[in-house]
Amino acid sequence: MVITTTTISQKREEFPMVEQLIAIFCDIDDFCIEYEKYLEEHLLTDESQKTPKTSMEMSYIMTIAVFFHLSNQRYFKWY
Repeated sequence: MVITTTTISQKREEFPMVEQLIAIFCDIDDFCIEYEKYLEEHLLTDESQKTPKTSMEMSYIMTIAVFFHLSNQRYFKWY
């Protein structure tokens, strides 16, 4: 595999976005952990019904939504 200077420069430009994404995820994940603890303590629940577990964590979904709104994209396209 040959690494050229364009490959290295492209990777350097990607790092700020990746670092920003990681920082956003960490903040949202910390919030979600505390928020779920708060909900367990303060919400009135029916003991006979359990809340269904989703396949994605709330922090992942919120990170995708926040990062999309911070990006320059106008539409959220599914392929």
